[in-house]
Amino acid sequence: MKNSEDLHKRVYDMLGHEEKCYVIKHFKEENILTSTIYDIIKRYENGIPFHEKPRPGRPSCLSTREQKNICNAEHKIGASQRKLARKLDVL
Repeated sequence: MKNSEDLHKRVYDMLGHEEKCYVIKHFKEENILTSTIYDIIKRYENGIPFHEKPRPGRPSCLSTREQKNICNAEHKIGASQRKLARKLDVL
């Protein structure tokens, strides 16, 4: 994600100073797909910011406290997964 966000930022910066045909030529020389460049230019023209918004994902079934307990318990020697699951009520 970080790499694509950097590319978006570079294209946006160049579009603010240079003509569109020059920007396309410049990034084609860097071996970036033409379709990618055109998609970024379209986003720029529609006024969409270059940074990615956080995307929704599946919510965690465990609370942060339960996640920390599991992480701390994982590193104990001799801890079986079944005992940990019963103890932390994660079945």
